[in-house]
Amino acid sequence: MVPLFKVSFQSGLVGIVLALSACATAPSGTADRQKFDTAIAAVGCKVDSDEVALRVEAMTGLTPDQLGDLVVAYWEEGRMQEAPNGGFILTTGPCAK
Repeated sequence: MVPLFKVSFQSGLVGIVLALSACATAPSGTADRQKFDTAIAAVGCKVDSDEVALRVEAMTGLTPDQLGDLVVAYWEEGRMQEAPNGGFILTTGPCAK
């Protein structure tokens, strides 16, 4: 079992919780990943509140399920880490340091 983030961008709320999952659904395509990376970089590389999550959702145009799949895939691939106060920080692509 691998700890993963499960994200729900629904009804104006985001619930970011650690979950245990053996496998994730297939990640979205390259274009979706580029939208996701660009949106997260635009908000400072960290998604740690409902407000920020909603901005990312609006910028990407992706569905809640697509966003959740991307977060799970990125976590599994080691592309993000847990933010100190909850949520996550993208550590690769445009947010690599």
